Amino acid sequence: MRELNERRLRYFYNVALHGSIRRAADELNTAPSVVTRQLKLLEEEMGVKLFERDVSGSKPTDAAQFLLDYWHSSRSLMEILEERIAETRALKRGKVYISVSEGFLVDFVDNVVKPFNRDFPKIELSVNVLSVGDIVDQVASDIAHLGIVYNPPKVSYIRSFLHVDVPIKLFVSNDHELAKTTEPITLARALSYPIAKMPNNFGLGRTTELLADSKRIPLNVVFSSNSSRAIAHFICNGTAVAFLGPRYVAAEFGSGELKALEIDHPLLTENQANVIARSGRTPTKAMTTMIDYIRRHSKIFGRC
Repeated sequence: MRELNERRLRYFYNVALHGSIRRAADELNTAPSVVTRQLKLLEEEMGVKLFERDVSGSKPTDAAQFLLDYWHSSRSLMEILEERIAETRALKRGKVYISVSEGFLVDFVDNVVKPFNRDFPKIELSVNVLSVGDIVDQVASDIAHLGIVYNPPKVSYIRSFLHVDVPIKLFVSNDHELAKTTEPITLARALSYPIAKMPNNFGLGRTTELLADSKRIPLNVVFSSNSSRAIAHFICNGTAVAFLGPRYVAAEFGSGELKALEIDHPLLTENQANVIARSGRTPTKAMTTMIDYIRRHSKIFGRC
């Protein structure tokens, strides 16, 4: 059976409700002949008779009772749809899935997610920590509504809503010999020490490899993890150094156990944090509100 015509269904419903073609026509502000013609077309579409005429008017057949059930069900579903759309617009219902690089996790949860959840408790939030490549893939395939990443690839299918410069620094423990030096530290000297790093599919891991390639110095990697938190905690023992984002380290440790050292190199100074979504995707109300909360509450993106 073809899709039923909404106008004919409305005429059918009014005839069933009022028990008369004439009374239905009066209710619909049209001629009885128009109602009769629309009912005939509906019967032809369905291949069944819908009304029997008797002295009291038009009496629904068994088939008409099934069609009435369908009408009532479809009206109920439409009401539910309209209600849920209204709730979504008012942020009383909805979901936001966000994929993030771990370096943004502490700031995002503490400064953005908590106030967002307080203000919009009916919105379900899902936050997953992934590599840059996986975040971009999830955003591009609409698995994640938003991604928060370091240096995403410049591709046409990804759009950046917010971006901010985030220089990378060399971090050492306070008792490491580099923490005590007063002279400028060269990249070559920094790379001569044992290194803790992330895998190359993570932005910080790839940057560390590129730094070594730029000086043609082989890395002495003594610890590798896909968790920047694990790396930061590992280098507290003074046996290795690591290139990390200073805002993440500050959020995790404050100004206590680790020291940030400046090294002049474009790979360390020309980095960006980005809030991304798929190009062409129309942001939902929940998405745009989340982006606004990141802009207003994040200590990393607060300058955007």
